[in-house]
Amino acid sequence: LASGRIVGVESLVRWQHPERGLVPPGEFVPVAEECGLIAALDNWVLKRACRQMREWQQRGVELEFVAVNVSSRLFNRGGLEERIANALEESGLEPRYLELEVTESAVMEDFEQSLNLLCRLRILGVNLAIDDFGTGYS
Repeated sequence: LASGRIVGVESLVRWQHPERGLVPPGEFVPVAEECGLIAALDNWVLKRACRQMREWQQRGVELEFVAVNVSSRLFNRGGLEERIANALEESGLEPRYLELEVTESAVMEDFEQSLNLLCRLRILGVNLAIDDFGTGYS
């Protein structure tokens, strides 16, 4: 805090609607979940965040991480590790600059499977954070 330096950023999805203006995620994310589009939305956010971080790095912006929220559906669905590896490869971003935020409720849905996935993600080189800690199982 003393230096005033920005050390990291969080990628948050927002929808700029042409007629309604800025639509908060609470209004469109549940619809995306109901329609089966949440995985595509999550994947788009992940890829966009990795590309943006890489662009900033190429311009000399020094940030330690970009944090991306992972929906519980995507976390527990399977294929997350491959999606992340793909986004990193396409963008050229080193894994150490990506931080994935997962809610504790998503982890607790299937703790054994979650622990396995979290270990594989750490081996991949990404950082992990528990989002909304203390609002569920802790």
